[in-house]
Amino acid sequence: MSRTRQIVFALAFSLVVGKPSFSADEQKPRESTTEADIPIVALFKGMQDGRLGARLIQHSEKKGDLFLANKTKQPLIVQMPEAFVGVHILNQRRGQTGSGQRVDSPNRAQSTGSSISGNPRENPRTERSSDSRNGAGAKDARKFPVAAGRVVKLPVTSVCLEFGRPTPNANMKYQIVSVEQYSRQNQVLRELIPLFVRTRMDQRIAQAAAWHVSNKLSWTELSALQKPAVAGLPGGPLFAANDLKLAKALVDRAGKLAVNRKNNPGPPAKTKRPEGVFAGFPEINRYRPGERTLPVITSDGVTGLVRPKWTRCISELGRNPKLFRFQDNIYITYSHLEGHRNLRLEATGEIRVLRSPDEGKTWESLPPQPADDQEIEFAIKDESLFRYEFVARKQTHVRISTDGETWSDRRAVYKPPFWFWGVTYDEDSDAFWCAAHAIPGYGRSKARQIHLIKSSDGIKWKFVNRVVPFDNSSESTLWFDRDRTMTIAIRRKYDRRFNVAVGRPPYRKWDISTRPMIAEGHRFFQFGNKLFMPSRAIYEGQDKRVLSNPVVFDKSKPYSVIYRVTDDREFQPWAIMDSMGDCSYPYLLETKDGDILCAYYSQHEDNVSKIFLCAYDKTEFLKGP
Repeated sequence: MSRTRQIVFALAFSLVVGKPSFSADEQKPRESTTEADIPIVALFKGMQDGRLGARLIQHSEKKGDLFLANKTKQPLIVQMPEAFVGVHILNQRRGQTGSGQRVDSPNRAQSTGSSISGNPRENPRTERSSDSRNGAGAKDARKFPVAAGRVVKLPVTSVCLEFGRPTPNANMKYQIVSVEQYSRQNQVLRELIPLFVRTRMDQRIAQAAAWHVSNKLSWTELSALQKPAVAGLPGGPLFAANDLKLAKALVDRAGKLAVNRKNNPGPPAKTKRPEGVFAGFPEINRYRPGERTLPVITSDGVTGLVRPKWTRCISELGRNPKLFRFQDNIYITYSHLEGHRNLRLEATGEIRVLRSPDEGKTWESLPPQPADDQEIEFAIKDESLFRYEFVARKQTHVRISTDGETWSDRRAVYKPPFWFWGVTYDEDSDAFWCAAHAIPGYGRSKARQIHLIKSSDGIKWKFVNRVVPFDNSSESTLWFDRDRTMTIAIRRKYDRRFNVAVGRPPYRKWDISTRPMIAEGHRFFQFGNKLFMPSRAIYEGQDKRVLSNPVVFDKSKPYSVIYRVTDDREFQPWAIMDSMGDCSYPYLLETKDGDILCAYYSQHEDNVSKIFLCAYDKTEFLKGP
């Protein structure tokens, strides 16, 4: 059994042309149909009543292809289960049926647990059916259209469920059965296989958990398994200690779900739309249950700071949200990505937009913004919204909108490879300012540097001064004091410190000092007479529960914090939000109702990066810890 590096649900669809079983006359394009007119067929129900055919080719123990055939004369939307099981079928005698029961022949290969996510991509050689034209399935990663008489090919990634049996290969015949049918005698396994999808666990962790539950391998036995030797050299442990820690947590969670199902038989109640304060918020928990990634998340180990009065997920995937007020509406924009794993699961890569006309009580979704790149920044002057994007990590461009929905063509600004992180419009000088940072590529580079630049119109920018030449300088954000002294907080990438640059007009000389913490995804915000800077932080506490947690995203155990910036430019931890793992890039905004909203992303639910919105009571927030 070789190690698989992917996760059971990290898959991409590809649509291929099959050999339809109908005549040419029956394959003529149908008249346009609305999505509501297309029948939705559950996979196993369609297989049972003959509308769907399914064939699984398991290329190896870690991947295969599922071929689905629409045997009807009309388009169908196929509803896939969260996961399914592939069972190796040996040559059967006449009269035997594929019941999903396993004949314990020594020649039978391992059964596999697999899952599919994402939307199908149309093959350019395939006629566009009415269901494709209407975008059926785009709203649900487990629903997708199959044209009449067509076959779709869906790559799957798997974990093995029977340790010690022969390894699957493409010459073996596999039958797919439901997880429920396969695991009738093992209720923990029934809960465990779908958990691989919901939690997006790494393949090694999922495989260890599967063998422990399905084959009763102890954790000691799993820790002793070795990779195959390569060129006469030992392969090393198959599972790292951290893999087994997470696998244990996953098995414990599956066990609790199994007990709950036993105590509460029958189908689970449908999720109701949230009531009260969240009644007008975006719908969530369509893809995952909204459970904590770990029982104790990193921010739980930080005490003595101001905490929000409520926190709510507003998108089940996302990264780098922006929160701002424009024309008396509040906007949240974010990249629909699975954090720094990017296009995973149901992620589309779109720049998604939420708008609230009532100070954050209700939210409506707007059409996605142009997605030339996933990294964007905003600045507002009068009735115009300026959107800066770092296209292909080479050249910053700007688009302008006067309504928040329609945008001008993009225009290149300044020079490559400078990115306009933290761009802002300053009313006192009637100018746009930015501490732009050069990103010539990944890693340290002598070409990395910070330029202070300014513009009267947000389009034509002039160089003011080079602030620092550090070979790891990165995101930088600036603030003007009342006396026009400028403060710039400079991230030092790959380091555990950041720098503060202080200068006075005309901003040609800088006093550079160092702070002994990281600043990442940071910005300045002022409420009352106090200045704040939210940022990612590294856990340095002594909570044993946090310290013993397995690694999630980063060994440094990141979380998100809000610093109070003192008059002498020291950074005092002030407030915190629920957070861990791939997280941070918070934005703050004061509402007219006396709240301070914070939009950020975090990995503390379902082990994926989501967008969260939380609220602090302004009075309590300004009072401080």
